[in-house]
Amino acid sequence: MRPLRLEMSYMKPLMFMLLAVSCLAQMATPEPEMADIFYRLDHDKLVPLERQSAAIHGNAHGFIVMSIKTASEFPGAKSSIKFNNAEQLDFVVRSVAPVTAADPNTM
Repeated sequence: MRPLRLEMSYMKPLMFMLLAVSCLAQMATPEPEMADIFYRLDHDKLVPLERQSAAIHGNAHGFIVMSIKTASEFPGAKSSIKFNNAEQLDFVVRSVAPVTAADPNTM
């Protein structure tokens, strides 16, 4: 009888830890549905950011040893999205995804 009581004394803390872990698992960060689209995480909600295509400029020179420089330029002087200084900024992007999750606007 003594070993059975010893095992039962560990059941309450074990059940509490399992319950806590299951609650935390339900509060996971939401995942974007499409790949390569950036979102801002705002109180467990995904807020889509503006999407623009970049103009990529580059040059390369050399024969045996190559030197390559590239630059990406977005049109417009400023972004239409503004953030407050006091806000915590968390961004979410899905970078590795199956083909079915790709943004249909880029095909």
